[in-house]
Amino acid sequence: FVALREMLAQHQVYIGPMSPDELRRAIEEPARIGGWTFEPGLVDLILDDVGDEPGALPLLSHALLETWRQRRSRTLTFASYVEAGGVRGAIARTAETTYEQLTPGQQAIARSIFLRLTELGEDTQDTRRRAELSEFIPHPGEAPAVEQVLRTLADARLITMDKGSVEVAHEALLREWRRLRSWLGESRGDVRTLHMLSQAAADWQYSGQDDSYLLRGSRLDLFAGWAAGSSITMTEREREFL
Repeated sequence: FVALREMLAQHQVYIGPMSPDELRRAIEEPARIGGWTFEPGLVDLILDDVGDEPGALPLLSHALLETWRQRRSRTLTFASYVEAGGVRGAIARTAETTYEQLTPGQQAIARSIFLRLTELGEDTQDTRRRAELSEFIPHPGEAPAVEQVLRTLADARLITMDKGSVEVAHEALLREWRRLRSWLGESRGDVRTLHMLSQAAADWQYSGQDDSYLLRGSRLDLFAGWAAGSSITMTEREREFL
């Protein structure tokens, strides 16, 4: 343990938030190398919008990508930055545009995906939640449709998928996307009960379906009543457990 502690002490580098000058270089240098230019004053506006809020760097990255997509020739302009939604609005604009391009059936799937990917805060901000891919598939036959929506959301950089797990790409999406905030406002009780049921079902599954993990009495009544009236679709494992 002593050797390990010394090795960690010698090889760890603590990285703090980027200074305004470092952020400016992070914006301008990749553009210069790629042969792109900014309209005069645009970088100053972007830096003002970024401010010093923790977690702003992913928002900046997304805003720059969307501004580049709205560019005029080889120049990133004020108009393209505004059209992209700026630092705060780019991620929400992308989410809304992607959602509107889905069919009604796919939109229902997307809603379910984002509700499962949100950890509700208790007197704190909601945060993103990592979930297993299997949590989004109500029936095996629906897997292709769900996976298509997941790929669409991943291609839009709204979620990340890694080794069978899924997560919201930017936690700011939970704050900035009005439609998602509306879903969460309408369904907070549903989502909270869903997560409790999902965790209980997972514990039961991992125990080898030990009967001692099953719901009983008033707790069973609670979840059964919720399932009968909820608009959120349960997975096959959750239904089997219940």
